[in-house]
Amino acid sequence: MDKTALGYWLDGVRSRMAWVLSAHNVPFQFGATEVHYRYAVFCGAQGVGTRVEQVERLSENLAQAADVQAVVVGRRGSLVTISVPLPAEFCRRVNFPQSWPGQRSVTALLGRDSAGGWLLLNLASEQTPHVLIAGTTGCGKSALARTMAASLAWSSTLDDLRLALVDPTGCNYAELAALPHVLVSAGDAVEGVAVLRWGLEELQRRRASWTGREPHLVLFVDELADLAMESRDIVPILTRIIQLGRQFRVHLVGCTQKPMADVIGPLVKANFPVRVVGSVTSPTDANTAAGLSGSRAERLTGRGDMVLVQGGRFRRFQAAWLASEQMAALLEDIGGQGAGDGQKLLERYLETPTAPAAGAVTDEAIREAWATGGYRSRRELEKALFGYCGGQAANRVAKALAATTSHPSQIIPFPTLHDGET
Repeated sequence: MDKTALGYWLDGVRSRMAWVLSAHNVPFQFGATEVHYRYAVFCGAQGVGTRVEQVERLSENLAQAADVQAVVVGRRGSLVTISVPLPAEFCRRVNFPQSWPGQRSVTALLGRDSAGGWLLLNLASEQTPHVLIAGTTGCGKSALARTMAASLAWSSTLDDLRLALVDPTGCNYAELAALPHVLVSAGDAVEGVAVLRWGLEELQRRRASWTGREPHLVLFVDELADLAMESRDIVPILTRIIQLGRQFRVHLVGCTQKPMADVIGPLVKANFPVRVVGSVTSPTDANTAAGLSGSRAERLTGRGDMVLVQGGRFRRFQAAWLASEQMAALLEDIGGQGAGDGQKLLERYLETPTAPAAGAVTDEAIREAWATGGYRSRRELEKALFGYCGGQAANRVAKALAATTSHPSQIIPFPTLHDGET
């Protein structure tokens, strides 16, 4: 290897980790080094009689020696591997390609795996009809979902594929709404609930008159757990879509920070055959997100560094990044007007709130209700006053209660000493 800045860094890390292993009497012979997009893998052979657990127990010491937050110790055949995150200046991004091997209809692009090959996911397969993407903020969940949706549209005709987008924040899927494959899209939580209701009715329509010639319908749902708390019928809707969807070409791709069973429902949590896990904060969160132990997602580096969990096996990969310029070029190539008149499909699925409109509720009324109503959360207050949670209701409540977040300090008088007291 040429003595570049990266080469010097790799040599230094290898030397310091070798010293740690030697100081703890763990025989280890370093061999080849592989440099991936956001981490480097140091391969080595153990001494006779040395257990992998002896190296794994020194993970914190090795991370300290490498001056990184965490390392991942694993096994590849007879070799032991130590994965070390790269410094920011050496990290590389996987850009969305114009074409890729294995490109075919209803097949989503995920990114590149550790061997450098493109990782694809065929939603038309009976083994992979639904996908759950989980991880903390900043791990790349929404970016991966955008890449998947764009790659599906890029490689599928309108006769093969239709899309429905649910984006409660109104910013993660905004560019995707212009794709010609998009039937309906939602930019807030209220519309998101309507899209899911429409999706369930579309599934029931297909079931009643199934011909086998319907296009695949893929529902992309961002902030899945938050949406499940908007309406009590969301979890049953999701459960029904996941259970019956694969038979009638209806698929769900959901993103959430933590797929807790008490929020999204145990049947929803258990019926995602494919999971993609980004960086999380603890081993417990990693097990929750992956659905089983051993993913080590708590040691991922974030920004698209992810683990694919399918069939009880883990596969680490770097998610492909779709830049705004590439999205604009893609739209120019395939054309289309997006949802267009399809938004009218949602009108009869939108609930008309019986509570007063947001503008009819004063700030004083909001503060009084919060102080005297016994509400356990702001979401309960929003639902009671406005008939729905999130969106304008959340903004009004946050603004009204902002003045009550600071409390005047109490003056505690110093006790007066009486005669004879000390």
